[in-house]
Amino acid sequence: MKQFQQYTNWIICLDPDSHQIYSTNGDMIIIESNVDVDYKNKCEHALLDMDYILYNHDNIAHWLQDSAEVEQYRRRTIPSYLLHPKQQQYRRYLVESNMGFSFSNIYTIKFNIYCKCSNDFLNGKQTKIEFNLMTSADETIQMILTQFQYESSSSNQFILQVDGYQEYIYGEQPLFQFTRIRNIIRDTQVLNTILIDYLPSNNFDYPPIYQRPKDNYELINDWNKYLNVPVFIWFPKQKILNQQVNILKQNRIVNDLDFIYSGQCDFYFSFKIIKIDQLKNLFESDFDRLGKKRSTYNGTTKLNNITKNQPSQINKNKNILMFHKKHIQNDEPFIPNRYISFGGIENRNYIKQIQTLFNLNFEPYLISIQTSLYYGDKLLTNSSIKESQLIPFSFSPTFNESIKFTQIKYSMLPLEVKLCFSVLIYSAHGESQIIGSTSMYLFDHNSKFKQGLQNINLWPFYDINPKIGCFQDFKGEINLDNNYKRCRPKCYSYLTIKMDCFHSPFKWSLRDQKFQQFQGSLKDCLSVRHYADLVRSDSQLQKQIENKKNHHFMKDHKMQLDFDKTTGSVIQQNKRKGISILQNAESQRSSNFSQLARNSLNNFIQHFMSNRMTANYYKENSDRLGLAYPYKDIDQTPKTEDLAYLQTLLSATSLDRVHYSQLDKFLLMICRHHYKTLPYALQLFLKAVNWADPKQVREAHQMIKEWIALPPQIALILLDSHFPDEIVRLYAVDRISLLSDDELSLYLLQLSQALQFEKNIYNPLGELLLERASANPFQIGQELFWLLKSQLNLKPSFLRYFIWLEQLIMICGQFRETIVKEVRLNNLLMESSVKIKSKQFGTEMNQKTEALKRELQQISQNIAQPFTFPIDARMQIANFDIDQCKVLNSKKLPLKLYLKSCQESINKQINQLQVIFKNGDDLKQDMLTLQIIKIIDTIWLDSGLDFKMKPYKVIATDDQVGMIEVVLDSLNISEIHDKIGAFGAFDEKALIDYLHQQNPNAEDFNKSKDIFLRSCAGYCVATYVLGIGDRHSGNIMIKSSGHIFHIDFGHFLGNFKIKFGINRERAKFVLTPEMLTVMGGQDSETFKQFEKHCLDAYNLIRKHGRWLVDLFLMNLTAGIPELSNAEDVRYLQDRLALNLSEQEATMKFRQEIITSINDKWRRVDNFFHTLKRKG
Repeated sequence: MKQFQQYTNWIICLDPDSHQIYSTNGDMIIIESNVDVDYKNKCEHALLDMDYILYNHDNIAHWLQDSAEVEQYRRRTIPSYLLHPKQQQYRRYLVESNMGFSFSNIYTIKFNIYCKCSNDFLNGKQTKIEFNLMTSADETIQMILTQFQYESSSSNQFILQVDGYQEYIYGEQPLFQFTRIRNIIRDTQVLNTILIDYLPSNNFDYPPIYQRPKDNYELINDWNKYLNVPVFIWFPKQKILNQQVNILKQNRIVNDLDFIYSGQCDFYFSFKIIKIDQLKNLFESDFDRLGKKRSTYNGTTKLNNITKNQPSQINKNKNILMFHKKHIQNDEPFIPNRYISFGGIENRNYIKQIQTLFNLNFEPYLISIQTSLYYGDKLLTNSSIKESQLIPFSFSPTFNESIKFTQIKYSMLPLEVKLCFSVLIYSAHGESQIIGSTSMYLFDHNSKFKQGLQNINLWPFYDINPKIGCFQDFKGEINLDNNYKRCRPKCYSYLTIKMDCFHSPFKWSLRDQKFQQFQGSLKDCLSVRHYADLVRSDSQLQKQIENKKNHHFMKDHKMQLDFDKTTGSVIQQNKRKGISILQNAESQRSSNFSQLARNSLNNFIQHFMSNRMTANYYKENSDRLGLAYPYKDIDQTPKTEDLAYLQTLLSATSLDRVHYSQLDKFLLMICRHHYKTLPYALQLFLKAVNWADPKQVREAHQMIKEWIALPPQIALILLDSHFPDEIVRLYAVDRISLLSDDELSLYLLQLSQALQFEKNIYNPLGELLLERASANPFQIGQELFWLLKSQLNLKPSFLRYFIWLEQLIMICGQFRETIVKEVRLNNLLMESSVKIKSKQFGTEMNQKTEALKRELQQISQNIAQPFTFPIDARMQIANFDIDQCKVLNSKKLPLKLYLKSCQESINKQINQLQVIFKNGDDLKQDMLTLQIIKIIDTIWLDSGLDFKMKPYKVIATDDQVGMIEVVLDSLNISEIHDKIGAFGAFDEKALIDYLHQQNPNAEDFNKSKDIFLRSCAGYCVATYVLGIGDRHSGNIMIKSSGHIFHIDFGHFLGNFKIKFGINRERAKFVLTPEMLTVMGGQDSETFKQFEKHCLDAYNLIRKHGRWLVDLFLMNLTAGIPELSNAEDVRYLQDRLALNLSEQEATMKFRQEIITSINDKWRRVDNFFHTLKRKG
């Protein structure tokens, strides 16, 4: 019988560390020593591109990336969900979400088709056809060929290209699922397309795969077939140190069952503060003369937790000199240095020098360390803060002090609890200042407790920000002998503490319910043997132990679980979306009971017998113990009055929930089964849980299973910092994975912020985003890349964002070439803008514009064509239209760039992309505002209301750097006023005359007025709710089609401009007499329709008000100046008037319309703005 040769697939990888090329099958790696020179050069070029993308930033060269967690994450087994075999040659931009009710009466779309193909019969032909939106793209192409009376031998011989863009229409999807078509039918336009040949390139599999005979480890000899395949970069499981070794077997991590589990331990949590070493380095790392190398430098972003140059705190109970005054005679002069531990005039002068040299608020006499236990952004319990003793200040203070939390046991500690430290100095009169802080998760990324001595680097002049989960060891810049060298760990100022030590590895587990029952039922006097028998008799527990290393399957047959050998957790393969996320129902978070009975139970039983606490004890001592709320039975049946009060609790917003009393939380717990059918109420229940109570934690996990399935948009809120529990976050990611790519891209701003709140680098959310970004790089990957890169100036989140950027660049394949061009273009434009702002090119605008043109010519020579702009990757740019480019007359001197497309276009206007490049303005606030406007627009569309909104694109590319899309065929209202004359701002016919000039046809004119009416209503409501400020005629645009839209959102949430003590914006939104004239006046039927549009739009937003508030709260860590604390969002909540009925809200907004109409100052402000522009 003929024997068939068995083959195994090996992925060809490039190690970015050793630059070695190797192949791996998952279990072992083979170093390929016989690599072709051309392929080596290809790999070196890929590494150069990667280095340029990642390391061309001020923060990167001075930041260590040497933690064990980073190393383990980089060297994990290649996840299958990050491998996408087919690279898309012809890009399609699809919308998988349903069409809103606004499109329910639209059934067709008109195409203009122009043929540009190799077929002589078809080439040059044109036609116009109207297609049904349900027609598939391939059927559309076949109908076009039939129109041309051409019989095609193949159904996929031709495809349609969107005119002027690298965007194609083909495949089995119906037409309404294409993004471009959705946008076209909304504006009732005609889609210009080009019929082109479908030229399939040599299809390659990515990553490069080599099929090697089984048990045959021969080296690869034929490298030519891989020259056209993008390089796959990945860190091998082991470091490649010896280049002579060909085969390296990867070590599998063996799961050691001999652990002690935290759920078994009822000792009180304690640790010992030893000392602080090299405190002087902490001060020196923030010298003002270091400039951008200062440890507190976060670009132009001012973080709230920076304590340098902030007012001191006064503590009246710590007047240091009063400690000694009682020993002074009445007639004896008081000399401070006599009563401090330094003693002597010399040391007194030394302390003074420290204050002056390091710019401290006062002379430091004493120092202490404040410790706290945080769970998410809240204290674990009310008694979770301790402070060490005060000792004399020095650069090496030694404490040797034990800190014991007498109300918190190891068994109460959640997996995500972190220990935070703040270093405080005190003046002689009790003033205090935080000079450094740090934090440490008690359980590492492998769920092991950190035992013994721990050295934790201090963040110089940072206070604790508990919201940011990645705020741990400081690994940033430090001054070494006045030379900026790479940091070394010994040069940091670090805190040394000693954690409790156990005789075996100590791992986290949730306290077992049976074990709790055993502990509490001391009357039965169960013996160790009896408990061991109890464990052995439980078949479910036995099965759990037997399957510890095996594959697990959930009840849902669609969910398959695979054991992850790297982290010891379980990986869920969601076949519906191909997502792989950390999944662990209860087995991994529960105790290993066999080990409990075998190893440690004797010691713990003795401890429990001598320290037993009954339910009555908890009741009697709940206040003294500082429990989250008095011990009560959470399974009791709620009373009628409890259910009545529940409605009040459920109606509260996130801003009001912070005022929940302990009784409120208890009521939410006992009534939980009465509101589990309300999706939005799940977060209220989770906030009521006492996460230091294992019973409640277990109940929370059970309720997640019973709760009604959350819509993905609502599940997004569970990724905020309030919810650190990994099961909760896993559930949220599982729900979010249901979003299509177009829906997911809408929430990338919040998702990128949520990455900061994760405990570990390896987490479900990060893996989901990497998977989607690598699968759809031009729709998800590009936006995610710039969202992460633009925030690398923020040190607290720098390492996390950098590692995920690195992962994205390593696996993105062909997309890497696009990104490196965009990064190079952005850097060159930044350099040019800095030069233009300087005086070397003159001060006149025409001189600066000429300088810009010279700079753009040099940029064109230094970047390979074609290239793309981050603002819109669908258009490939051939070059700048240099003659039209100019410097705008604004404070930051932005650059207005005109770009030529590579694709020949039917419509020459579409063939051009216009972008404003800004250097010196923070665009994150604009991005958030426009994102919320897009979300609001989606809400309206889904409900059948189309207000013709025009949320243009804005993208931040660096600190205070970014790009803004210019909406074609538009101008600001101030320009219309200019054309009229000096008093154009007072001309009530300015806008209607403009629309009439642009639309001389009566039908077009009426259509433009309807679009104006709708868009004006939409933006009146949106700007009112969001509190958009600085609304003058230069920030309101109008298109010839009648679309009116707002730009420049530098002020929001009620931060209105006041100049010379005059409130320039007295109405909450813009509704001027010239706008009323377009509507026919205040008494017209058209105005009544406008008013109805406004009221419908406002009340519809209010229905989603609590969710919108939560979206804003997720961005508190983004470094947006006007969104730095939760109270900033209070304005949004007040404008939504969530406490009013719909009728009351209608009356409220109708009054706002009247106020805006009667506002006379708005026209005066527009007049002065016009004069300023002319001046």
